[in-house]
Amino acid sequence: MITAFRKTSLVTLAAALGFSLAHAAPSGAAGFLDNITVSANASGGWVENLSRSSNPLDMRESMQYDANVTAGASRQISRNWLLTYGADAGYYTIPEFDRNAYFTIGMRGGLQRKFGLGALAPVLSFNTSYVYKDARINSNDGGTLTGSVNLSKRIIPSVRVGATAEWLDHYAQGGVFDTQQRTLSIDAAWDITDKWRLSGSAGQLSGKIVATAGATVWGRAQAGFLGPAIAAYYNTTPSETTNAFGPGWVSYIVEADVDLWSVALTHSFSENTSVNLNLSSAYATNIVNVRYLQRTWGFGLAHRF
Repeated sequence: MITAFRKTSLVTLAAALGFSLAHAAPSGAAGFLDNITVSANASGGWVENLSRSSNPLDMRESMQYDANVTAGASRQISRNWLLTYGADAGYYTIPEFDRNAYFTIGMRGGLQRKFGLGALAPVLSFNTSYVYKDARINSNDGGTLTGSVNLSKRIIPSVRVGATAEWLDHYAQGGVFDTQQRTLSIDAAWDITDKWRLSGSAGQLSGKIVATAGATVWGRAQAGFLGPAIAAYYNTTPSETTNAFGPGWVSYIVEADVDLWSVALTHSFSENTSVNLNLSSAYATNIVNVRYLQRTWGFGLAHRF
């Protein structure tokens, strides 16, 4: 019931944005792209328990890197409504465990409604995207459809707060990676100066996530050495020997709740270039009370051309 509602909501949001795109476009295509901007982002981070494993013997730590290029534009379709649209391409890799690498390419759109005038007026945003993933693990190939609703407001000129509801469906070739998730979160950002910003967020994700285990731990779990409830669940949930973190490693999908938080410090060198340092955490508890804690210490560079 929840999955059907989520998919219906995403399709409805995508259709609404598509309708707005069609009616906002001028008679010439060039006018629709006359304010296009291109930006590039690169980031990296040290991830604790990168493998999302529950057994300490299986927990892997390593650096991960990703880069993406975005082309986007916006149009004021009425006094209070702004339409945004664009396309993205990216690459993600873990050099030490390169079976997990993938390329992405996709499109996105959004509608923003501003309630009033000035910097302190609240803004309601509706966003959707469709991204195709080409992964080294073939069963992870597929399209990802997302939709979100965000309400944000500056409570004083230097402080902005917001709340977001997000839905995600990844339509993977293999059942192990066929995930559906929903996330509720809050966030805040403080412009300390015109060059420095401190931001943070907290939320909870519910739905299906992918975890991994070495062959020995997975075999013991299925055989009942970790308890009958775990054995019953792990013998029925989709799983696949993907060798994601070494020979014989198994990827499997589980229903879970994930507590999320992050903090970031950003320095702007100019209007177009910034760097950031960030720390994030994801603490997942699956349906049979198995827990996975991941923590990432990261950095990023963003530039708008």
